[in-house]
Amino acid sequence: MSMQLDSDRGTGTPGAGAGAGAGTTVRPWPLVAAFLRRDWSIAWSYRLPFFLSLVQSLVTLWFVFFLGRLVGHRVTAVASGPRVSYFAFAVLGTTLLSLLNVSLTAVAHQLRNDQTTGTLEILFTMPPPPWITVLAGVSYKLVYAAVTAVVTVGIAVGAFGMRFDTSLVGCLAALVVLAATVGLFCSAGLVFAAFVVVFKRGEVMTGLTATALSLLGGVYYPVALLPGPLKDFARILPFTWALDVLRASLLTDQVPVLQFVLLCVFTVVALPIAIAIFGKALDQARRRATLAQY
Repeated sequence: MSMQLDSDRGTGTPGAGAGAGAGTTVRPWPLVAAFLRRDWSIAWSYRLPFFLSLVQSLVTLWFVFFLGRLVGHRVTAVASGPRVSYFAFAVLGTTLLSLLNVSLTAVAHQLRNDQTTGTLEILFTMPPPPWITVLAGVSYKLVYAAVTAVVTVGIAVGAFGMRFDTSLVGCLAALVVLAATVGLFCSAGLVFAAFVVVFKRGEVMTGLTATALSLLGGVYYPVALLPGPLKDFARILPFTWALDVLRASLLTDQVPVLQFVLLCVFTVVALPIAIAIFGKALDQARRRATLAQY
């Protein structure tokens, strides 16, 4: 995979695993493109998962459709907000959960895979900082999850009659929220990756987190239905903020400003913290010579 390096002092040779040298600007996009080409080639060699993903989306939509007929047709999208179709409420919840589950788990799973195949140390000797290499390595999974989410919502609109009540401002707010939430959970993924670097196994943590989000984040039911302490805890989760803004902006043409701002600020703060934690874990594994162990 080729990398393009621009340097004020010519072309330097970065130290192994140390990232680009001082004064060297690394362009991550060629690396991302290389990973996308690699993973696309692998995925295209095994085409059955494409078909199975479509089937899974259809099954999920059928489940939510009949669940909506059971529990009723209208629910409150956000606190003190207007009531919306339960089907639309749950479709947005399950779609965002699927997208963010990939964002949350893909980094740790890919890092674990690189450990077991013996390619981790080689990847970290490339010029980009290791955290960029790790995130670039899951770029295909993130793109694939985003495309699957769009297709799922498209099927919900075309085949099940889901309808939006939004405007240009609402659509822009939804796009910003999606980008911020994916960034936030990629940051959490880096923290889980740091756990994998040090302790080698992180599947339990990611699984528990995904389960907790499905139960407390208001995916299938409004957070207001939870008992007091759980409801208060759910309302401070960034995932709940994301769902509230997404539903309000797309289904009621309203943008909860406070939750929108909090989510964006939280994402901006979380990313450098996650990068620092991952860097510390990597340094510790190198000092102990356990980076390649699995």
